[in-house]
Amino acid sequence: MTRRALADLPLEWATSDTIARLSPGGEGLPERAAALAAFHALPTESNLLFTGYVDLRAAGVERAAPAVLPQEIRVLPATALPDGAAALVEISSAGIGAYLGAAATAAGLSIAPLGAAAPMPGATEDRTAALVAALWNVGVSITLRSGRLSAPIVIRVVAPEAGSSLIARIAVELGEGAEASIVEEIDGSAAAPGIATSLLATSSEIVLGARASLALSSIQDLPEDRAYVTVRRHTFGEKAQLQLAVAQIGARLVRGR
Repeated sequence: MTRRALADLPLEWATSDTIARLSPGGEGLPERAAALAAFHALPTESNLLFTGYVDLRAAGVERAAPAVLPQEIRVLPATALPDGAAALVEISSAGIGAYLGAAATAAGLSIAPLGAAAPMPGATEDRTAALVAALWNVGVSITLRSGRLSAPIVIRVVAPEAGSSLIARIAVELGEGAEASIVEEIDGSAAAPGIATSLLATSSEIVLGARASLALSSIQDLPEDRAYVTVRRHTFGEKAQLQLAVAQIGARLVRGR
């Protein structure tokens, strides 16, 4: 039996065949291929002073390949909208579901599938970002061009079952002067404790126009048999503001960049 180094995260499915399978018609394949090459070339931790604190051996997801998921947005029932929320976006192994309340609709909030060739900042500069950019199997774009939403947008991400991976890109864009808040809920069904056999990887790709304001609260409370990897990439216009609060409670393995 081969012993794993502390920073090893073997993924038998991080291959050209997998990214081709995740790119129907070849759309977005060049971007995925560049990210995949970076994933295999880059170190897990580029900061050598931090390397000694990285231990990924709690994750056994080498065979947990991401499935091809439907990319269209299905409409959730009105009863799914949490009390006090403007909109709900739910991301799971079933794909993406959404419901916009009256205020969100009036404000012009848009929820759409992420474009297959949408670039991710830093995708070839960091191994964790490269993993998501190369192998994502579901993506959503949330846009508010103008105006203000006083109630929050709830983004609920449900971790996949054991032996599988969900790799989700979440892109949020606020136009000039727009204001919104997001509550991000990361959870999954209870499971027996042990090595993580399921991988949930997400990106938070936020673009704020000039004087735009976004308050983002994220809470992760995953069962112990999940590994959770998250990448945050933010682009700011002049005088834009982002308030970010993150709580990591569960999961066997957590890594954020």
